[in-house]
Amino acid sequence: MVVPKAALYQTQTFYAKGKMKEVKQLVANLRGESLSSGKTETWNGKLLKIPPVSPSIIDCSIIRVEYSLMVYVDIPGAMDLFLNLPLVIGTIPLHPFGSRTSSVSSQYSINNWLGLTLPERPEAPPSYADIVTEEQRQNLMSSNACDNFELALQGPLFAYIQEFRFLPPPLYSEVDPNPDQPTEEHPSCPSR
Repeated sequence: MVVPKAALYQTQTFYAKGKMKEVKQLVANLRGESLSSGKTETWNGKLLKIPPVSPSIIDCSIIRVEYSLMVYVDIPGAMDLFLNLPLVIGTIPLHPFGSRTSSVSSQYSINNWLGLTLPERPEAPPSYADIVTEEQRQNLMSSNACDNFELALQGPLFAYIQEFRFLPPPLYSEVDPNPDQPTEEHPSCPSR
């Protein structure tokens, strides 16, 4: 009797000061039905559920995260048969939100959402002339700016100025209290 198995492994490799440390851990596994000699089994429909994991990191000089799928068969009394396949795990799902049997319209909207990307070159903001019409500009120039300001304040401007009339001066001084003090020079140490 042989038992086919599959396992997903994560290998983290850390590089520092010319040394390397590698940590390998099991992420998910799957076990098939026992087979007697001469029989076959197909794993159609058996899913190896991958829990949320960090994505593959392949091009970093200090850390590397790799995944591999190992399919193997323990054969009693003989060498075990195995196949090791490298995998790349990303951050965007191939079939978002779960099912391959989702409706065409929802799949279309998801694909449109995933297709939204930033433009390659940022667009310049619109010019003032593109936003403000000539009529709006004339109205702004013809009205008295002070009247508009008083309307915005909901009262005359002098009422707000009186508020600050008798306040003490600020605590800081714009005049340097220590002008032109000689600076001490310390002898510098020669570099090694």
